[in-house]
Amino acid sequence: PRLSVVAEGFMNYQDIGRKDRASWRWLVKPTIALLRGLSYRHPETHLSGAFEPGVERVFAYSGRGLKAPPERFVEIPFPKVEPISPTEPGTALVVLTGIGQWMTPEAFDRFRSAFVAWVDGLGFERVLVKRHPFYDCGGIENLLARAEVVEDTRRLEDMAAELVCSTVIGYCSTALVVLKLMRPDLEVMDWGSDFYCEHAYHGDRSIVDVLQSAGVETVEAEL
Repeated sequence: PRLSVVAEGFMNYQDIGRKDRASWRWLVKPTIALLRGLSYRHPETHLSGAFEPGVERVFAYSGRGLKAPPERFVEIPFPKVEPISPTEPGTALVVLTGIGQWMTPEAFDRFRSAFVAWVDGLGFERVLVKRHPFYDCGGIENLLARAEVVEDTRRLEDMAAELVCSTVIGYCSTALVVLKLMRPDLEVMDWGSDFYCEHAYHGDRSIVDVLQSAGVETVEAEL
């Protein structure tokens, strides 16, 4: 059978190995496979599976920094969309993630406090906040001044044409890359990569290259 890997997020551009996943996963997965009548073996290299024998193609939006054999890479560019309404210069959209699960509580407390202070200090007239649909974001939406929570549960790429914000702000979010590729007119900023790469990804800064290659502005926390 022909096997393919589809790059759906940052993991395909990071040096993600077994050290980056909780140990309980490696105990549960063989059991799940057995119950489904499947065979299972632990990944030997990158967790995306891009280097595994039998994989013929790796589909991704960019080959820059992609963790995959170059001969397997197939580029699928993101389509650009036209905004439905004019953007509001004084409006920012803050995109939250569950990165706190990869940090110690102490590190995430520092990160959260500094991020909130930085966003509030930018002085936007209106701040919209979109929480991650699956992971706890640490209550950041409740700490931001004048924040309006976006209750729409769609993916941001599905909302791209409808966004009225002129600026999108976040940290370690694939959505930042996607939105910048689909809406080049938006100012897109990632905050704190110097901190979250160190405390959540064992110092692996591969994410920065992906963000910058898409045109996302990276702002260091300098904590």
